[in-house]
Amino acid sequence: MADPLKPERRPVKRLQDVPYLCGMDALTSEEHLLDLYIPVEPLRKGPCPLVVYLKGGAWTDRSKEGHISLGMTLAEAADVVLLIPNYRLSPKKLPSGLEHPVHVVDAATAILFVLDHAKEYSVDPSQVFLIGHSAGGHMAGLLTLQPKHYFESARAQLRACRSESASCSAAVEPSIEALPQIRGAVGISGIYDLVAIDADFPSYRDMFLQFAFGPFSPDAYRQASPTNMQPDVPVSSIPRWLLLHSPNDTLVNLRQSSDFQKHLQNLGVSQVRLDTSLSGGHFDDVLGVGAGEDEDQLLRILVDFLLQVQ
Repeated sequence: MADPLKPERRPVKRLQDVPYLCGMDALTSEEHLLDLYIPVEPLRKGPCPLVVYLKGGAWTDRSKEGHISLGMTLAEAADVVLLIPNYRLSPKKLPSGLEHPVHVVDAATAILFVLDHAKEYSVDPSQVFLIGHSAGGHMAGLLTLQPKHYFESARAQLRACRSESASCSAAVEPSIEALPQIRGAVGISGIYDLVAIDADFPSYRDMFLQFAFGPFSPDAYRQASPTNMQPDVPVSSIPRWLLLHSPNDTLVNLRQSSDFQKHLQNLGVSQVRLDTSLSGGHFDDVLGVGAGEDEDQLLRILVDFLLQVQ
C-alpha cells in the first residue's frame, strides 16, 4: 500500500474567506470567515469526510492564516475536506465584552454552515472529525461533551442571520437540523481544565484567562472546563478521542491531557488514548505540518487516526 504521506501530488483548492455569518458586521470582520481545503481529485468515491481544525491562540490571538500549510497538507494526505474557521477573539481589556462561550459557539456555527452546504463542498455530513490545538482543544472538548448546548446556540446564530439577510450565503435554510455526527476528536496540547491551568501557570490569569472567561471564579471556570463537564448526550455518542501532548511543551503541561483522559474514561467513553510521542514545543509540531520535514510525525499520527476511525 502506498504511503499516504507521500502520494503522487494531488491538487487541493483553498476556498478562502468564506463568510459563515451575516449581521454583527460579519461580512467585514475576519472573525466570521472560514477557509476550506478541498481535494480536487479525491481518491474516494463520493463526498469526503469533514475534518475541522480548531486553532489555538489563548482565545485572544491568532488567525486561520497561520495554518495554510497544515490545511493543504492534511487535506491531501488524508483525502478529506478540511475546515479552518476564525472565531471571535476576546480583546485584552476588562470587561472584554467577548467572553466564553462566544468562541466555541462561533466554531460550532462554522461547522453547521459547512454541513448546511455539504453538497456544494463535497462533504459527507455523517463523517465529521475535530482536531483542536491548545484553546482549540478546549473547544473540541466542549463540542463533544455538550454538543446539544453549543450546537443549538450555533443554530440560533444562523437563524438570526437568516432573519437579517436573505442574500447572505449563510442564510440558506438548514439541510441538517440534527446534531453533527462527530466520529472522532483529537486534542493537541489542549487546555481542558481552566482552574488547573490557572493554578499551574499563575501569569495566565492576567495574560488571557480573565479576558476570555471573566474574572477568576472557581465555580465558573469549572463549569467551562471539559475535565469537569457532564455530557448532555448519551455517553455512547461521545466520539473516540486521541490526546496528543509533547512532554517538552512548556506552555501547557501534560496534566491537562492526562486529567481529561481520566475524566473521559470515568464517564465511560470506551476509546480514549493519550499519546506523548511528540517532542516539540507548544507550537512546533502544529506549525511543522507540511513545512518540508522528512518525517512529519504529527501528520502521520493524524492521518492514521482518521483512517482508523472512518
